[in-house]
Amino acid sequence: MAKISSSSSNYQSNKKLFYVSILTSTTTSRVTASFGTLGDVIIVEPNAYIVLTGKRVIEQILNKIVPDGLQAAEYSFHKGLFDLIVPRNPLKGVLSELFQLHGFFPLNKKVYKYIERKYRIEVDFYIYQEIPLFTRNLHLLD
Repeated sequence: MAKISSSSSNYQSNKKLFYVSILTSTTTSRVTASFGTLGDVIIVEPNAYIVLTGKRVIEQILNKIVPDGLQAAEYSFHKGLFDLIVPRNPLKGVLSELFQLHGFFPLNKKVYKYIERKYRIEVDFYIYQEIPLFTRNLHLLD
């Protein structure tokens, strides 16, 4: 993990390159602790299970029950760990725009705030309404 983290830091800092991390379900332990969460922009799938340690292990070590939804991507997103929640269908368009915007703007929050306004608003509507994303056609905003 140390070598991966060091290489990632060199890639981003010294070479000034853009690093987008895309996490899908299930992402655990070493990936979460190292390169999975080191990107300039971290994108996750809706309802993804992304944790450092699994629920069963935490319950055995701490002798406490882990609440449902605590290890879901949406919970971590609202705590600020991830930048975007994007389903697979519009992911290609989101990545295309991220890379295009990266060529025009320096790396900062403005890059993905634009993407959030264009894509995530409607995605969040489906997440908050607890409607399964795969049964709906998402209409992306123009």
